[in-house]
Amino acid sequence: MDALIRCLELLSQPQHTEHESARRQLELWEQSSSAELSVALAQILASKGQNTALRQLAAITLKNMIKRRDLNRESIFNCREYVLCALIDESSMVRAGAASALEALASVDETWFSQLSLTLRHLLLKVEHDASVDGALRALETLSQEKVKSSLSCVDALTQLVHTHRDGGVRARALRCARAFGWLQNGNNIFNTLGAIAARDNESMVQVEILISLQELLLSGQPDSQDQLSAVAQYTLQLLLCQNSNVALQAAEFWLRLASLRADIGNHRSYYRHYSSSFANAVRTVINSVVPQLASALLKAIVYPSEDHAEVKDFLLSDLVSIPDPPADVAPHFFGSSKDEENTEEDECDEDGLVLTAQYPDHTSRSTWNLRQCAASALEELSSGPLTNQAQQSLVYLVLSALENTESEWQREATLITLGTIAAAIPAGTETLRVQAHGIITVLTARLCDPEPQVREAAAWAAARCFVNIPTEFLSAPATNLALLLTNEQCKAVLEQAALAAAALAQCVDAVAPISLLAQALATATQRAISTRVRLALLEAVASLAALFQTQPVPAHFDLLMAVDACWQPHDDTILIRRKLIHPHELLPLLKASKALSNRLPQSNQDDASYYYRNAGRAATIADIAVETLEHELLESVEDARAAAQLGANAFDLAADLVGVLPADGIAHVMVSQGNDALERALHVGALNDDAELARNSGTKCTVTTLRNPRKRRSNHRPNTRRHRLALASAASLFLGELASKINHSVLINGESSAAAELIIDSAPRILACLDTPLRLASVNLTLSPTTPTSPRKQQERDFAAASLTAHNACWTLGQLFAALPLLHIADEDQVSHFIHTALDRLCSVLQSNADGVPSNLSNHAALILGSACSSLGEHLVLPHLITCLDFWLPALVVAPNEEFDTVNLVKSFRAVCAIAKKNIDLFRPSTSAALLAALASWRHCHPPTPPAELGLELKRLLRELEARGRLELAPRVISSTTPSSLQILKPGDFEYLRSLYS
Repeated sequence: MDALIRCLELLSQPQHTEHESARRQLELWEQSSSAELSVALAQILASKGQNTALRQLAAITLKNMIKRRDLNRESIFNCREYVLCALIDESSMVRAGAASALEALASVDETWFSQLSLTLRHLLLKVEHDASVDGALRALETLSQEKVKSSLSCVDALTQLVHTHRDGGVRARALRCARAFGWLQNGNNIFNTLGAIAARDNESMVQVEILISLQELLLSGQPDSQDQLSAVAQYTLQLLLCQNSNVALQAAEFWLRLASLRADIGNHRSYYRHYSSSFANAVRTVINSVVPQLASALLKAIVYPSEDHAEVKDFLLSDLVSIPDPPADVAPHFFGSSKDEENTEEDECDEDGLVLTAQYPDHTSRSTWNLRQCAASALEELSSGPLTNQAQQSLVYLVLSALENTESEWQREATLITLGTIAAAIPAGTETLRVQAHGIITVLTARLCDPEPQVREAAAWAAARCFVNIPTEFLSAPATNLALLLTNEQCKAVLEQAALAAAALAQCVDAVAPISLLAQALATATQRAISTRVRLALLEAVASLAALFQTQPVPAHFDLLMAVDACWQPHDDTILIRRKLIHPHELLPLLKASKALSNRLPQSNQDDASYYYRNAGRAATIADIAVETLEHELLESVEDARAAAQLGANAFDLAADLVGVLPADGIAHVMVSQGNDALERALHVGALNDDAELARNSGTKCTVTTLRNPRKRRSNHRPNTRRHRLALASAASLFLGELASKINHSVLINGESSAAAELIIDSAPRILACLDTPLRLASVNLTLSPTTPTSPRKQQERDFAAASLTAHNACWTLGQLFAALPLLHIADEDQVSHFIHTALDRLCSVLQSNADGVPSNLSNHAALILGSACSSLGEHLVLPHLITCLDFWLPALVVAPNEEFDTVNLVKSFRAVCAIAKKNIDLFRPSTSAALLAALASWRHCHPPTPPAELGLELKRLLRELEARGRLELAPRVISSTTPSSLQILKPGDFEYLRSLYS
């Protein structure tokens, strides 16, 4: 024993020179005489003559030995009494150690459960002996295994302790243990017991445990009595106003859970269908009856506590627009709800446009989930559920009345947060906000000019959420004050929210004056903002506002152009000269804003033209750097790939929009000179089979820095970048199609668009590889077995969807190229002819692979592009290609009206058929003629249901000639097995339709 005590003393002193030798000695004892060692450790634990630290160490060592299953049954039996003796020791630290050892003993000795249960009950009932009660509670708190819980019957002793013990902390612990051991499963009688405890016990810790118990009962569908639920609601409403923040937070959690249940039950979500109808009705009735009182209590809970006032004020007044952001401060000071949300794939979270999430301004340094956050989330759930119109009206009226009658700046801030939360949560289409529109706008307009920064921030936050449901005639007044706020505000947080409000207002207002006013204010704010965080928010607002310019001529257009150009200038050196992407998160909103400003009719203003050319150069260079980053081994993670692909795709999107405002030769020259063949390389990178092939084709190394951290050491594992490369190739394909489309709609003279012609003919062959990608991925999909793990299968499916979208865009681009090639006067006709024939072969391969997993809509799209080739490039096609085109093209026209195929394109297609038939009537074999007849029958599903008169006459002549040559029977009256398969899908009404038009 003395040697063991000496060994434990050395182990408790890590710095002692003999510490390591003591550890080895203890290990030897465990291996040679574990039974004697365990009993000795238990004796030391129970010995009051030893110091506390030594006894704790003995408890830990004993527990570890038991967990490792080093002891036999006799040793375990001999340790029991010593551990129980230590459980009632005067030292709380010894009791804690004994409880952990007891939990280990119970986990390996099921024969002890009945005796242990009696012992713990006896200790719990010794109310006057604090050490006994504390030891028993510690033991119960550590007994976590379900089989142990189900074998111990201590609930009655615990509930008696809740009723009788003098200490509130002990009562709360007893209530928590009773809940853990199944006390809440006693049915409706539990509410009588909880009610008795709640009526008598005002201890805050006990109230917290009662509220947690009520939340668990709600999830189990209790109580199903409306009277009981009403009593619970009144009790929790009282506690929601409690001065103790922990109690108030749990009360808010209760209402958040109840409001969520009401919304989910109302939406008939499958998870909640096990609830009884009586419980569902009780939840709806009780919530509708307490809406005014609940909203008032939650509003008070949203108010910043007095101890936070100084911190919030200091933050807002010190974080000014004129001060650059600290390195670690690039995210806004917002916190979201604590409710569990389903995790989404990291690649699926990119959204374009304005997204107003349910985030609430909170500038405290404390926990992100506090009473303010919980109360706001509860209000959101309350407002989003199926409330009655009267309840919704009372909610909004309550908030407006509170704003009119309050003098406190903190009350005003909380009330505005409440208004914004309600406005964002009320379902679209309801009349609640429209009815109260005048009052809401009056309040928001006034508070946007409030002297207190936290009130202005809350007003802008609420305005962004209210504007969507407010009639446009009310929006001029807030537009004026919002413009003043954007122009003069010095606080970063306020200006950030004002930018979001401006973006929301731009999507709602339809008058020119407010838009122009906001545009000028945004231009001023963007030029003076030093903060990166604020500038990003302002650029999002600029992009949202600029989207309206194509339909409304706004005088402030040039101001916005210059504002965005000023934001570009700090990046021009790194982009255009050093050719690096240093801050990609800043470039993305710049690209979006520039794209929105370019999406309008050409301007005669020379300054506009120079701005557009500068943007074209930036887009070309960014695309080049992004492609180079994906081409070479410069990626640390999927986030790097996504950042590079996003920037490259948005750069090509900007270039595609600039095609509409710049000459075709001008934009082509910029893309070639500054883009370093980025278009051709982007199409090539997107079509590569996999990342291994990407590595093989990367060529020489380059010195472009990593997007995330240029000093970070790269690992040997390359991230899967296929989907991101496909997105980049898709955007590049659309740019090429837009360039060809502009040529199709332009009046060209000889020699014009030579740069565009060179760019098109050099890049066009790369488009064809984009058609092969979905074919390869479809073959991979077919090899996946049902036992393939979910993650690889989902990744393969997402890659295939991205490849199919890229192929669709490639088909559209090919259609534009087919129409543009005859207009480009390309000297090398052999090169053009080779491209056309290769393209037709690739399109046919897509059609022939339809049975191997390629989507049918992609096959139909490819068939229609074949048709455009027939109509645009007839003189370039040889006979075999014409036969193949007709075989695939005509069946695609059967389903074209169902695929929302443009009627104009349908007319062009049938005119092309007639033109081909005039020169090559022998191409129309019986099967081809039958497919033509089926395609004509599908016209009855279009609008109008008949072809134009001139086209109808041509078709009638063609059908009569085919009938005279014996190539088809015009609308047979009887469908039989000998009828061509293309006609067997027709209905009797289709035959009547054909006979009426063409007989």
